[in-house]
Amino acid sequence: FTNWTIANFLDEEDIYDGLFNYESLELPVFYQNYFHSNYPVNNANTVQPWATMYVKLSHDTNLSVNINVDHEIQLGILTTGIGVESQVEIITISDDNTITLPSLEEDYDYHVLVFANSNDQELSFSYDIEEGAILYGDVDGNGEIQSYDASLTLQAAVGLITLTTDQFIAADVDGNGELQTYDAALILQYATGLITVFPVEE
Repeated sequence: FTNWTIANFLDEEDIYDGLFNYESLELPVFYQNYFHSNYPVNNANTVQPWATMYVKLSHDTNLSVNINVDHEIQLGILTTGIGVESQVEIITISDDNTITLPSLEEDYDYHVLVFANSNDQELSFSYDIEEGAILYGDVDGNGEIQSYDASLTLQAAVGLITLTTDQFIAADVDGNGELQTYDAALILQYATGLITVFPVEE
């Protein structure tokens, strides 16, 4: 169901082997239900059974997004823009959740949150969004999680360099309050696609 609601919004044939595309059906344009570009912002609403709401976010800094839902859903997170291939992530959320959206890369214009309610019950949800969130794993602060971030963390863990407070928080991806070689290993795994979430975020 979530894939279908994402296809309704994107309808792109060149991504994910056509998973989010209708080959022989011309769809009307699906617009966002809410659009935000100024933060902090909060909102609450309901989604009818087997329905969807789209929340579009424009931003040039990291965002901390706290989401509360009254039952488990699959949340779509789209990174999109005009003339670029969209990126899609789907995560399962329940109760209270906080996610970090990194600043948008060049050529990308928006993040879109897809609240897909594949349930026979109405979904109640709310969100609070603030700027300036620390992106875990992004030790150098460039908005991306790369092998260089793992290298910085490893150097700090063995005492070769000293990180700033914000860098320390970003590097402590297991959330134990210490910098260790394990943190560096986790960041490298994330940068190479072996993992998609850090222990501190679970």
